[in-house]
Amino acid sequence: MPGVSQARADVELGDQTLTNRTVTVDRVTLPEGGYVVIHSGRYVFDGRPDPLGVSTYLDAGTHRNVTVHLSPGRFSPGATGRIAAVLYHDDGDEQFTRFDEGEDVDRPYTVGGEPVEETATVERALPSTVTTTPNVTATTSVNSSPTPIETRHRPSLGLSQLVGLFLGGAFAVAAVLVLVTGRRGGT
Repeated sequence: MPGVSQARADVELGDQTLTNRTVTVDRVTLPEGGYVVIHSGRYVFDGRPDPLGVSTYLDAGTHRNVTVHLSPGRFSPGATGRIAAVLYHDDGDEQFTRFDEGEDVDRPYTVGGEPVEETATVERALPSTVTTTPNVTATTSVNSSPTPIETRHRPSLGLSQLVGLFLGGAFAVAAVLVLVTGRRGGT
């Protein structure tokens, strides 16, 4: 696949935790404008294009903190994986067109025949399970300072803990049934 050779194209991408299905690319330098395309681990490990998301069109120059929104459903909560941020040259229409969608397509910037890219590890944030109470204050006199009510946290349970609770409950029910049945049989 031929690319557009540009020695000045560059990208910086750090490891991060995904929130709201977005990846933030630290810095992008595009000599002639284009896009940052986030590819999945299939690209990182096998060289097979697997776009997860594409930035908006970026003018020529250096851009910082570029946000790329990812397609829904690509990372499950708590999942960790590798991604690649690859720079693509625009074919002139300011609309991203994948190379497998036709002749007039956007191709990667290359240096020495290799795509300009940066890989990173991403982890999708787990949904929050923290429950807080409103911040209520009470005073005992004019000179005392407000005292906030203690915030309580509800711990999340893992699968093994849920199975343990279920089995413990089932055992308790079985024990009660044995006791009730034993008393009826003995009287």
